[in-house]
Amino acid sequence: MNGKWNVDRTTHYQLLRIKGMEDLLREIKEDNDKEQRLKRQECTYCYYRSCIAGQGFTNYTCGICVKENSHSNTAVPAICLPCAKEHNLCQQCGGDINYDEHRNLNL
Repeated sequence: MNGKWNVDRTTHYQLLRIKGMEDLLREIKEDNDKEQRLKRQECTYCYYRSCIAGQGFTNYTCGICVKENSHSNTAVPAICLPCAKEHNLCQQCGGDINYDEHRNLNL
């Protein structure tokens, strides 16, 4: 074989990815920061997942009230905090904060 494929390196990084997924699932299930998470009005997935965002205020439009808002980085939320609280939704993704799949939001 003339190739330079490194099976050990690839396997090592795949195992690290799996460990990262397992750690995320454990954090979601344990929800040790529940009080802070609820203050931020986020579901467990959005709160505990890793997110890369650029620094700098970024404008976004709320998906419910359609008002223009400003966010502290480029990872803008789907909806504004007042709408998220009023409808019991995750501000970041806009889904039900308790994962209730059987509800409709009539606006």
